[in-house]
Amino acid sequence: MIHAVITFSNGDRYEIVYQNDKKYGYGKFYSIDGNVVQGLNADQKANGEGICVFETGNRFIGTYENGNRHGHGILLPGNGIIQACDWIDDVPKGQSLKIWLTGGLYEWKDTMGKERWYRAYDDEHGNKYIGNIVCDKEHGLGIQFWPNNSRYEGNFIDDKKHGYGIYFYTDRDRYMGEWHNDEPNGKGLLIWSNGTYYQGEFTNGKKHGYGKIIFANGQIQEGEWRNDEYVI
Repeated sequence: MIHAVITFSNGDRYEIVYQNDKKYGYGKFYSIDGNVVQGLNADQKANGEGICVFETGNRFIGTYENGNRHGHGILLPGNGIIQACDWIDDVPKGQSLKIWLTGGLYEWKDTMGKERWYRAYDDEHGNKYIGNIVCDKEHGLGIQFWPNNSRYEGNFIDDKKHGYGIYFYTDRDRYMGEWHNDEPNGKGLLIWSNGTYYQGEFTNGKKHGYGKIIFANGQIQEGEWRNDEYVI
């Protein structure tokens, strides 16, 4: 069995187990507002576009229905070849398109005739992007990697991180939350590698507004922040 976590485009998460490449049993659904649902009700909430990360390192970018891959999606098995196809109830159906991670821009029409574009590149500097393209710009769900081993998984608009996304820093810190114009803006969760975390509001990448830090030792600092500084 393989564990996986799906992060939807609105920030909801769904934890699931796969067996023989199909969903096994019911999962656990975590809404962006903090509610947790298990069992059949969890599956019924797991709908929409999302990025699935398997414990093996494989990834899937696409649409889900009742916790199953359903609709169009691309599978990244980690061998340098990406498979784009339609899915029905977790099973790939119809014609598939194999994409080699060598810098290409690829067109795909799903079973309904809808045109989609994907870009997959891995340049000589270690920069990588795999995901949706609109008007030759990163737009929609995608994954971007940088040569310092940091990466971003989430929404893009016009080549910028925008919407909900997760950023993994080189030092194993990570930010999960809202982005605007390529910076953390809105509500988010910043987790440091030592276990301390900040949950609250951000403006242009800085803690700004109401929020709280919960330190690894359990101490809490809660109140207003201005430009990364605690003021109340």
